[in-house]
Amino acid sequence: MAGVGIVGGIIFLTIILVSSSIGKLEYYEMGFSRNKVTGTVNRKKVYAGGTHFVGLAKNFVKFPSIAIATSLEDLSVYTASSELDAGTPAVLDVNFQYLLVQDELIDLYEATNINYRPYIRNIAIDKVKNIAPKFTADEYLEDRITVEQEMREELKMELRNVHVDVIDMQLLGISFPPAFITKKLNTAIQDERNAAEQFKKNATVIRGETSKQVKYIENDVLLTTKTADANSVAIQANATHKATRVFEDARTDAVYDFVDTLDITDTQQILSVDLFFRLLKQQNNIVMGADQNLLLSV
Repeated sequence: MAGVGIVGGIIFLTIILVSSSIGKLEYYEMGFSRNKVTGTVNRKKVYAGGTHFVGLAKNFVKFPSIAIATSLEDLSVYTASSELDAGTPAVLDVNFQYLLVQDELIDLYEATNINYRPYIRNIAIDKVKNIAPKFTADEYLEDRITVEQEMREELKMELRNVHVDVIDMQLLGISFPPAFITKKLNTAIQDERNAAEQFKKNATVIRGETSKQVKYIENDVLLTTKTADANSVAIQANATHKATRVFEDARTDAVYDFVDTLDITDTQQILSVDLFFRLLKQQNNIVMGADQNLLLSV
C-alpha cells in the first residue's frame, strides 16, 4: 500500500509540475517566456497565440498580435507658405493603426522593453509635425485626400524603421486660427463679388451682341419681305401687261377681220369699228346697227 501511495504522489507531483510548466497566450497575443523567480526574459523565441510548454515557474511577457489604434490629438503644426499666403499655425487630429512585427519583436523589446506604445506614439508625433509644413493651408482645405495619402506613406516608412507596420492613418481634423478663417472668408466673399461683377459685364456684352444679332435678323426679314413684295408687284404688273398685250392683239385682229369681211376701207369707219370693240369690252348692253356707213348706237 505504501508503494501505491508513493506512485500516486509521484503522479500528482508530475501533474502539478507539468501544469506549472504550461503557459497560454490568447489568439490576439504573442510574447516571450519569462522566469517568474529571476525575472529573466528569454528573447530567443517569440511565441504566438496558443498553449505552450515553457518550463517551471515561467510565464509570458505579452504583446498584442492584432492592430493597435493610436490617437494623436491637438497637434500644433505650421503650414507651408504659398504664392498668396504665408504659412499659418494649425491644429491636427490624427488616428493611425499599426501591427507589431512578430519577427522583429525581439528588436522592439530591446529598444523599449514593454513601453513600446509611448515610444511609437512619440515617433509618430514627431513625424506628423515634420510632414505638416510640406503642405499649404489651401492644400489642407482643398486637397485633403492627397495630403492624407502622403502623410500615411511617410508615417509608414518612419515606423517601419522601429519594427512596426502601419495599417492605416486618418487625418480627422484640421483647425486654423480665427484670424486666418476671417481672412479666408473675406477673400472668398470678394472673389464672389468679383465673379458677380464679371458676370454682369459679360451679360451686358452678351445682351448687346444679342440685340445686334436680332437687329440683323429683323433687317434680313424686312429685306426679304420687301423683296418678295417688289417681286410680287413686278410679277403682277408683268402678267397684267402680257394679258393686256394679248387682248389688244386679239382685238386688233378682230377689227381687221371685221373690216375685211365688210370691205371697209375708209379710215374713219375703221376707227369707228375699233372704238366699237373698245366699248364692247367695257359694256354689256349694246344695240348695234350697221350698213355701209356703219352706224353704232349704244
